[in-house]
Amino acid sequence: MRVSLCCALLVCPLLGGSSPSETLEISTGFLIGPKYDPRAFYLRSSAAAVWQKACSAPEYRRQAQGRLLGVTMDEMPASGALPDSLDVLPSKGLRLVRLPLQAEHQNVFQPDGSIRDSEKDSLDRLLIAAAQQGIAVELVLFHTAQDHNFDSPESLLAAARYLTDWLIDRNHRHVILNPAADWSSPGWDFDSYVPNHLEQIADAIRDRFQARRTDFALPIAISARTRLTADSRLVLDADVIIAQGDALGLDPRRVERPVLVEGPDASACAALLERFSGCLLQGVPNAGTLRAVGPIMLKSYKP
Repeated sequence: MRVSLCCALLVCPLLGGSSPSETLEISTGFLIGPKYDPRAFYLRSSAAAVWQKACSAPEYRRQAQGRLLGVTMDEMPASGALPDSLDVLPSKGLRLVRLPLQAEHQNVFQPDGSIRDSEKDSLDRLLIAAAQQGIAVELVLFHTAQDHNFDSPESLLAAARYLTDWLIDRNHRHVILNPAADWSSPGWDFDSYVPNHLEQIADAIRDRFQARRTDFALPIAISARTRLTADSRLVLDADVIIAQGDALGLDPRRVERPVLVEGPDASACAALLERFSGCLLQGVPNAGTLRAVGPIMLKSYKP
């Protein structure tokens, strides 16, 4: 059984967050078992609780059940806390935030793949704050502007292992791990190791859960901008697919996994959610965008 991203609360309540003592778990129907909708996101408030579809509380629209709406950030906040602009996300029906561990001018990893203690402290505070607000977090590991700072390709794999072990130790179960949000962009070092070894990076992450004999495993998302088919190796190796560009031609009805997409604005996400399991708004939304996204997920939205 693997665990996935989502609202981090049992049925995505509209207001409030979770108690710090709760162990928030997220998964997908594909990972839980054959009796569940394979393309939907599920969650539970503890290991003893029953899995339920994401966003299935009465205040959510029927078509929102099992789906996610979220936002992307260009870099991880240095303060180790979610920006004030994100505090309102749950009340608008948004329950997912993408955070990069490497960005154009940011890097939490050391050359050997380990994570600086100060960065771990900041990330820990951020993940705890997100869980308390019922927000799931997609962590993106690598960026083309920073991968040259590793000692070697083996250090890249070590980074995936270090991060996974730390997440296990801290019991952060509301996280999805993505090797690279845009692996198709040029400029990757070590003979383009990251884009050419996405499966090996995913395996390095999964192996840690098996070696540690944990009772959960975080899902692996793989982003794609190129044309895909349901039997593509990339699709089969992913727990969650994040589609952009030509990959939007993938028929989600033929894929027994959730397919998330990225949308430039609220209207685009509204249309995409009719086909796909979730949508990520590009960038932190302004007030106007938040007013537009609320009615997508909520029955009686009040600005």
